Amino acid sequence: MHYVPKASQALVAAAALSLAAVPVLSPGQPDAEMMSIIIIALLVNLLIETSVSFTVVVPRDQTVAHVGSTVTLPCWISPPENAEALEIRWYRHDQFSKPVLLYQHGKIQDVQEESFRNRSSLTLWSDQSGGLKDGDVSLRLEKLRIQDEGSFHCYVSGESEYDTGEVVLKVTDPPDSSDSSDLWKALFFTLLICALLGLVGLILYKYRQKLTGKKPEEQTGGEINIEELRKHADGPNGFFTNSDPPVTLSLTPRPEQLGVLLDCDHGQLSFYNVKERKHLLTMSSRFTGSVVPLFNPGVGDPSPLEILDCPKPVESAVESSEPLLRMLTIIVAVLVNLFIETSVSFTVVVPHDQTVAHVGSTVTLPCWISPPENAEALEIRWYRHDQFSNPVLFYQHGKIQDVQEESYRDRSSLTLWSDKSGGLKDGDVSLRLEKLRIQDEGSFHCYVSGESEYDSGEVVLKVTALGSAPVLFPQPLDDGRVNISCKSSGWYPEPDVTWMSDERKVLRPGGVSRSRSRGADEMFSVYSWTVVSHSDAQLVSCSMSLKTGEFRESRIDIQAVISSDPPNSSDPWKALFFTLLICALLGLTGLILYKYRHKLTDVEDKITEELKKDTGGYTQKPQCIQRNTKSRGRCDGNHSVYDCRIHNLSKH
Repeated sequence: MHYVPKASQALVAAAALSLAAVPVLSPGQPDAEMMSIIIIALLVNLLIETSVSFTVVVPRDQTVAHVGSTVTLPCWISPPENAEALEIRWYRHDQFSKPVLLYQHGKIQDVQEESFRNRSSLTLWSDQSGGLKDGDVSLRLEKLRIQDEGSFHCYVSGESEYDTGEVVLKVTDPPDSSDSSDLWKALFFTLLICALLGLVGLILYKYRQKLTGKKPEEQTGGEINIEELRKHADGPNGFFTNSDPPVTLSLTPRPEQLGVLLDCDHGQLSFYNVKERKHLLTMSSRFTGSVVPLFNPGVGDPSPLEILDCPKPVESAVESSEPLLRMLTIIVAVLVNLFIETSVSFTVVVPHDQTVAHVGSTVTLPCWISPPENAEALEIRWYRHDQFSNPVLFYQHGKIQDVQEESYRDRSSLTLWSDKSGGLKDGDVSLRLEKLRIQDEGSFHCYVSGESEYDSGEVVLKVTALGSAPVLFPQPLDDGRVNISCKSSGWYPEPDVTWMSDERKVLRPGGVSRSRSRGADEMFSVYSWTVVSHSDAQLVSCSMSLKTGEFRESRIDIQAVISSDPPNSSDPWKALFFTLLICALLGLTGLILYKYRHKLTDVEDKITEELKKDTGGYTQKPQCIQRNTKSRGRCDGNHSVYDCRIHNLSKH
């Protein structure tokens, strides 16, 4: 939660002044007293209203939804308050100025990212929510896309404070896309197999006589009256057909053996003289029911009926069923092969944990197919966020294509996940990234597609940079304590700063400031300081660490700083001042000596002349020694007193 305290402080001061002014008012001035009370009440009420702070609350777990569905991203204010007068902004990544949705001045504004137009709105988090009046600022997204996956920021701002929360959305494939296709496949093949089995059963039923070598059981509509049928056997020559109307067989001479041929397929019944091999009669008819052969050679004749001269022998069951069984075997084999080929599916597998690597290093993002299969004929696409058409790497038709995002050119390639991996032949489609940058941090999608199916997985890359060792600057204070500053640069992300004593006791920092460079590296520089005394610790350490556990640490001895002469920022100026002063004095002395050098020379010349007169022409100059007291003679009464002596006199 963020707020601006100056307004509250001003209101407190105004309220205090108003309260202080109340006793001064005269009791005889009711209007002024009433006005003061009203002002105080208004100020206190305004103070309470402006001092109320809120916090934006979002769920910790990511929200999962399917492509094409509608999802609600929960976000609410705590404690609950009416949010109709607040500014509500949902935005993605660093797109603060191009929001997903902007609610301001009591309505949704038209400032919106185009891809979310007509798909986003404010909604209720639950059926029991009171909406904006209860602080519910949840976002509703319709017609969900793969590109919608990622972080959404819920920003709520009032007149004097604001807060924000982050909701992570995970977009998956439609739940029925693969399952329903598998279900339809299974249903299709089940119906196909049932149809084929029914067809086979129908064929077997139709050709049951050939398969079994037996005729089907004779069925009649009821019991047959044999006696009634025998009546028709008496007549001329004693031969009649049991038909309607009956047909008399003119048999001359009377046959000894009568042959009967029934052709059910063609609907023909033929009679012939077996011994004479003479055709007697053929009758054509359609058999709609069961056919019951009955031949009565004569009343009381117990001799059996023999079938002679069968025109075509009946095939055995094995011989007649071999072609059908062979065809059935081929059909089943084709169906099984087709079912296996279409039912084989793969799944893209990626690690659950994020991959961590340093700036400038080389990293491998693992991705493989399960069950393992040769991926050389598949399409492999690595892409970021919604950059499906502008991939990091694109493998198709057995080679890496030139369609690629420029920032990853000459830095990305397919590699082996491990030394034991067989590469593409074993379904290993891992990505290798070289010369890692801060901008590479985030999600990478591993997309693998075949002729009839596809799958994808997401790998999260965390990029870090370990900064320089902290540099400590001690500054003794007048009260005996020491102000220690700590500075380091080249970090990513922002490191945590910890001050500790030699007893591993955490010291409270006086302040921490962080700045980020605007260059290509986008690294963080960190500055912190603390004030300690000798009683707090003898050794003080400043450490900067990342969440990965990596850290840098520096230490300083407080006792050595306190016992040494306290450094003073004015010392260099003092040294410079005295240096210049000495130089000025030396210059002034030189100037004085230069100015009075002629007078000194004249004195020496006068002394020399006087000595020449006294010594009778000796040219050796006297050595004059200055005295402080009495003298034997004066070389020059105007200047000083000298003892004049002549050494090594020589006459010209």
